[in-house]
Amino acid sequence: MPPMQKFRPRSLRHQPWNYAGNGWYFVTICTKECMPWFGTIDEKGKMRLNDFGKIIKEEWRQIAESRSNVELDEYSIMQDHFHGIVAIYNDDALEPDDLAKKDHWQKGCLGVIINQFKGACTRHIRDEGHHSFSWQRNFNDHIIRNEKDLERIRKYIRENPEAWVYRNHS
Repeated sequence: MPPMQKFRPRSLRHQPWNYAGNGWYFVTICTKECMPWFGTIDEKGKMRLNDFGKIIKEEWRQIAESRSNVELDEYSIMQDHFHGIVAIYNDDALEPDDLAKKDHWQKGCLGVIINQFKGACTRHIRDEGHHSFSWQRNFNDHIIRNEKDLERIRKYIRENPEAWVYRNHS
């Protein structure tokens, strides 16, 4: 009889894609159980960040300041989730054949960047005395393939708070 294997959900990442190489990504990160930790949206569709939302904003900005090969684009902090665009420039990333032989992430890949962001935010919020704060286990990403895709996502991010008001008060 085979040994019991620990359950591990399959990755949400696009398997043949090299997330450490050059690329633009749209990411969405949600709080655990969609708890509204980061502030409120007023009736005009303006997100009003609380102190935790301001922590998220500052940690997001730190990503580009601490990594010379990362550029940040549009982002939006909502009550219970975060949307952002990340560009990674890394000509030294492993080739797909070499990547397939590794069983862990490459330095500087999207997963490492997002997990470090989530960890820094969690530490700061818990340092403020809110030990129950946590994120959902994973994050969602979309590989941005062209300028039209990028503009569509930028528009979605910019309009997200106002769209939330419309969806929830119609």
